[in-house]
Amino acid sequence: LVALPIQLRVHYGRLAKAAGVSRASLRQAGPEELRQLAMEPGGASPVCGRDDVLVVFDESVRGMERVYCGSGRADRSVEVDARELLRLIKPLTAPVAS
Repeated sequence: LVALPIQLRVHYGRLAKAAGVSRASLRQAGPEELRQLAMEPGGASPVCGRDDVLVVFDESVRGMERVYCGSGRADRSVEVDARELLRLIKPLTAPVAS
């Protein structure tokens, strides 16, 4: 799972490098994969709760104050302090936005 500011896009080459995988192995999660994470399309959340899912935040999130992110549901968002989200999730942070 990747989190970054809404106005930016994922740079898959940078994400692959940060995650230590090939670019070809990366793709957007489909509805079934999201369902397995108890999430809906359009509502993906960086709060996953599964140890086998890598969560990556773009490095720009460290400089933010309040952020809005998916709740797992397509009809709900969550407002949270970025520092608390980083503390809670302990994601890999890297320059993954383009």
